Amino acid sequence: MKKRTSIIIGIVALVLDQLTKVLFINKNIELIPNVLKIYYWQNEGTIFEIANGIKISLIALESIIIIIPIVIYLVKRYSKAKNNIILSLMLILAGAVGNLIDILFRGYVIDFINIANSMNCNLSDIFLIGGIILLCVFAIKQKLAKNIDN
Repeated sequence: MKKRTSIIIGIVALVLDQLTKVLFINKNIELIPNVLKIYYWQNEGTIFEIANGIKISLIALESIIIIIPIVIYLVKRYSKAKNNIILSLMLILAGAVGNLIDILFRGYVIDFINIANSMNCNLSDIFLIGGIILLCVFAIKQKLAKNIDN
């Protein structure tokens, strides 16, 4: 995969996140009983509602703390970075920016995916977590490859 493709995937992820949030406003649809449903929720907490009492400004700060180092890394190291690292970072960036857009323009994050009647999230959360998991997998894979070479 080319680096440009990774950037396009990140942009598409961000657009898809924002479109789905608008599409599912005030929608409640049971997809798989007691497992998965579309459930509109205005989340004033953090990712996956871990701390619902946390102020919105903390979520914005959290997003900015994620966004700034990734942007700096991409600007400084883009030409040397591996494609899989760019993809991981673009997914993380799409997730952080997606939730930051909600906070800045709505004052809350729109969650619409409900899992097992206990956890609400959105595509930003999924992209953010997925990007972190991919980054960890690539780092472990690279470390294993170095150990095999030694």
